[in-house]
Amino acid sequence: GIEDAWKPIRANPQLAMRCEKPLEMKRLDVTDTADRDLFGAFLTRYLLEFETRKISPNATRLLNIPGIPDMIQDVCGGVLGRACNLLKEALFLAVLDGRDEIDPGDLAVATERKFISMGLVHLNPFAVGLAQVSPARRAA
Repeated sequence: GIEDAWKPIRANPQLAMRCEKPLEMKRLDVTDTADRDLFGAFLTRYLLEFETRKISPNATRLLNIPGIPDMIQDVCGGVLGRACNLLKEALFLAVLDGRDEIDPGDLAVATERKFISMGLVHLNPFAVGLAQVSPARRAA
C-alpha cells in the first residue's frame, strides 16, 4: 500500500516536499497475544471516541458481543486502518438506516461493500462466523 501510494507524490518534487514521510506500521499478527491485545485496545479507544464525540452512543457495546472483536480482526487482518474503515462504513450504513448505533448486520454489509468487493477478503465472518478459530485465539 504505502509504496504504491507514494509513487505519484514522488513524481512531483514540489508536492513531495510538502508531504511528511509516511509512518509505516507493521501489520499486527492476529495469532500473537500481544498484538491481539494491542488491536483490542485500539478498537476500544477508537469506539470510545465515537461515544465521546457523540457520534454513536454505546459504540463500545460491539466489543461485548461474542465473536465480534475476533471477526473485526479477521476481516482487517491486523491492519488498524482497515478496522477504522470497516467501522466507519458500518456507522455510515447505520445512519442511512436512521440509527446511531452500529449492529453486527452493519458490519456484515460493510465487509461485503468494502472488503469482499475489493478482493481483500473472501469470506464474511459476520455472515458465516469465523472461518477457523486458531488455537491462539481460543486460548485468549
